[in-house]
Amino acid sequence: MQYLERMKVTRRNQNRPVAHGLRNLHNGATIMQDLTDRRGGSRSSGFTMIELLVAIAVIAVLAALAIPNLLQSKIASNETATISSMRTYVAAQSMYIKTDFDQDGRLTYAEHFRDLYYTLRSGVPLGLIDREFADAGSADKPRGGYFFEDLNSFEGGSSFDYTVEFGLSALPAGYRKSGINTFVVDASGCVFQKDRGSNDSLGGVYPDVFAAGSGWIPAPPE
Repeated sequence: MQYLERMKVTRRNQNRPVAHGLRNLHNGATIMQDLTDRRGGSRSSGFTMIELLVAIAVIAVLAALAIPNLLQSKIASNETATISSMRTYVAAQSMYIKTDFDQDGRLTYAEHFRDLYYTLRSGVPLGLIDREFADAGSADKPRGGYFFEDLNSFEGGSSFDYTVEFGLSALPAGYRKSGINTFVVDASGCVFQKDRGSNDSLGGVYPDVFAAGSGWIPAPPE
C-alpha cells in the first residue's frame, strides 16, 4: 500500500516539469503571436515616410499629365458650344426680320443680340435666343467661357445697314483658360475664327476675314 502511494507521488513529481514546460511553451507562443500582431497592426495602420513620399510623387506626376488634357478638353468644349451659339444667333436673326417690331414700316435685323430675347411681343419676351445667351454681353456673365459683342460696322468704316446686315463676335472670357479663338459671324451665316493672342474687344468692327494674311479661317462644322 505504501509502495503504491510512493509510486503515485513519484509520477506526479515527474509530470510537473512536463506540465510546466508545456505552460511555458504556450506562454511563449502567446507572446510571439502578440508581438507579431503588434508588428502587423503597426505595419497595416499606416505608411512609412518613404512610401508616403513615393505616393505623393506619383500623384504629382499624374496630375501634371492630366491637368493640361482636362484644360484642353474644356477649351475645345467651350469653343464648340460657342460656334453653335453663333449659328443659333444667325437663325434667330432670320426669324426676327420677319416682323416689324419697331413699327416703322421697315423690316430689320436686331441691332443688339440681346434684343433677340428681350424684345417684347404682347408683353412677353420674344425669346428667339435663351436668356443666358442674351445676358452674355459682358465679361462678368460669360456663356460657356465666352462673352459676346455686337458688331455694327465693317473694317474700313461703313456702318451696317440692318435691313441686310448684322454681326456678332465671341471673345474668350479668359484667353487660354476658357478659350483660345475669337469668333465672328455676319449675315452670310459663315462663322470665322482666329487666335488673336488675347481676348481684346473688336470694338464693334467686323474684320476683313478675306484679306490676305488676315489669319481668319472658317470655323469647323459642329
